[in-house]
Amino acid sequence: MAFPTDFSPDETMLVYELSSSSMWHKEGVVYICPKEGIAHTTREAKEQISVFQEKIAENDKQYALICDIRRTNPIDKECRDYYNSQEASQNVRSFAFLVESRYSMVMANFFIGLSTLKVKTRMFSSTPEAVLWSTAQIAQQEN
Repeated sequence: MAFPTDFSPDETMLVYELSSSSMWHKEGVVYICPKEGIAHTTREAKEQISVFQEKIAENDKQYALICDIRRTNPIDKECRDYYNSQEASQNVRSFAFLVESRYSMVMANFFIGLSTLKVKTRMFSSTPEAVLWSTAQIAQQEN
């Protein structure tokens, strides 16, 4: 899979290739890169959470997740509801999304503010800002 230049694993990272995404982790942050042209339904969401919980998550440790949604189609309500479920949010401290533009980020953050989410969630149009925020979420937990 070709990763965006600003959102890719380095050669030392183990990459989990799933049916709809690639996933890797480093220092408490889990990176999710959806594959282009693949519908992301609740089935794929459950596969993703299963790999996260079985291969990455350790005991009661909390992780920050970053998902690059710049090249994907929107997910349906059932899938969004699953990601916000108790099952899917286990071991998740925060969830950052990378979006294409500042306008998308502002609109999405507005709608997130109207929702009751189980984990801290923010939209970013910059990968370094998303990583910085996610790393801070992990650091806050450890203090």
